Amino acid sequence: PTALFSLRMRVSNMAAMLRPRSVCLLRSRILPCFSLLQTPVQRPAAMIGIQQSVVSSRMSASSASEKSAVGHWTQERIVTVSQLGLIAAAFAVGPNPVSDWGLAVMLPLHTYWGIEQVIHDYVPEVMRMFFKTGSAPETARKVVHWLWVGTSLLTFVGLCYVNIFDVGLCKAVQTLWTKI
Repeated sequence: PTALFSLRMRVSNMAAMLRPRSVCLLRSRILPCFSLLQTPVQRPAAMIGIQQSVVSSRMSASSASEKSAVGHWTQERIVTVSQLGLIAAAFAVGPNPVSDWGLAVMLPLHTYWGIEQVIHDYVPEVMRMFFKTGSAPETARKVVHWLWVGTSLLTFVGLCYVNIFDVGLCKAVQTLWTKI
């Protein structure tokens, strides 16, 4: 109950801070929050036409890339939902080849995509903290990327080995849980 009350207080405090004309207490001073959002930006009519044409040309040039990104996002969601179904099937039906092979493919793929985003987003930023100039951040990202590709492939091969030459992935997990 106390943790829930604390969470409710935090949420209500954040909501109060995000209201347009509210004030927030910052280092013992009362400052208006988001005062810049209260005044609309005035643009000349000529700028609006130029801005719209630039935006529309950018959108048409990047539409193929956006479709690819949307397709990838959809694939990630399909893999995630099918993983949930396979795990539920493994619990409901018990160890079976469909769950074993489905999870052997889906788990490394899901993990690869997730960590790949972390590598893409954060490795160059961390490297920029150490190397202010040069191509070290991009080189480090490429090295970490290929290390991650190798790790993901080894994981897939290992799970295939368990499925082919051992008891299967779901039975192996079930055995580990019964011994713990």
